[in-house]
Amino acid sequence: RGITRFLQMSALGVGPDEKTGYTRSKFKAEEYLRSSGLRWTIFRPSMIIGPGDHVTGMFSQMIRYSPAVPVIGNGQYKLQPVHVDDVCTGFMKALGDDRTVGKVFEFGGPEILSFNRMLDILGETLGRKKVRKIHLPVGIMRMKAAIFGAFSWFPITNEQITMLLSDNYTNDKSLYELFDFRPRSFGQSLAEYLK
Repeated sequence: RGITRFLQMSALGVGPDEKTGYTRSKFKAEEYLRSSGLRWTIFRPSMIIGPGDHVTGMFSQMIRYSPAVPVIGNGQYKLQPVHVDDVCTGFMKALGDDRTVGKVFEFGGPEILSFNRMLDILGETLGRKKVRKIHLPVGIMRMKAAIFGAFSWFPITNEQITMLLSDNYTNDKSLYELFDFRPRSFGQSLAEYLK
């Protein structure tokens, strides 16, 4: 009651025909907001990274302490990691700017990286010359996820595998162009909070 302005965090790649409950639910939330009568802005970021994030934290530990890092499939699927502070900057700037009302912004960091390359940059940041990778067959991982995915100790679910194997990047730069700022690179982001 009394709310007239609403900023929504959605996710890159959402849509009505998506293959996972996660992305479909995000799209339904967008549709609900569009019909709400509020002055809205929707943000669809790629993978958000920053202090305490699960992905870089988990793989940092593997790179530091394991002889090799497991990678599902060939590792060539694309991501566009964006620093949480850059996401927050977009939110703060949009809040008081009427040009963003009724707009959907897809965005990521400045680089589109394969998962393999992302691990290599993570290794470089941690002082590792080479990150050894073990590529796991997708079918076997899906079978394991179907059996063990409901347990908290198993690291991934089938829905997460589906999302991981789907490219998650955009060429939309409208958010950065509107507010004239450049997001941090993946390496720069990691250097700020991992070292």
